[in-house]
Parts: sequence; structure tokens; C-alpha cells
Amino acid sequence: MLLNTCLIANDIQKLGTLYERMLGIPAQKSGDDCVELRTTAEALALFSAAAQEKYIPGSATAGQNHSATLEFRVANVEGRVREAAPHREILGG
Repeated sequence: MLLNTCLIANDIQKLGTLYERMLGIPAQKSGDDCVELRTTAEALALFSAAAQEKYIPGSATAGQNHSATLEFRVANVEGRVREAAPHREILGG
């Protein structure tokens, strides 16, 4: 059973705010380096690229994984897509 997915990002505060709005759940913030959004199935964690580099140098590069896909079940999919459109640069699209 998958419990947690962690994304390494340059601006986790902005990305966390976006996922809060898209998922309709509050983000739990742990300092400036970690944001976590808990769903009923698992947690989506966002970890800062700067902190990742500090703790494990060279282990990850933010925004460079072109093979990850996250799927969520949300109400009003079309409305959420319209709401996310101005934030496409954060999502890498």
C-alpha cells in the first residue's frame, strides 16, 4: 500500500497553495522545507530542492522529472482545471 508520495520542488509554498486549492484540503507545513497534504488514501509531500541538496547532495533536481504523473479524484474536474490554468508554470505544463 502506497502511503506517501514526495515531490522535490523549488517553490513548495506556491505549489502547496495550488494543491490546497485543487484538492480542497489544508496543507500541513513543517518549516520552510516541507509541506504535506493528507488525503484519505495517502499523503502528498512537497520537499524543497534546496533542503534536499543540503541533506543528500546530487540526489534530485527539481522540475526535471518528466515521467511522473499524479492523479487525484476531485469534485468538479472542469472547474479545477480552469482554476489551475493560470498556474501551469508551477505544474510544469
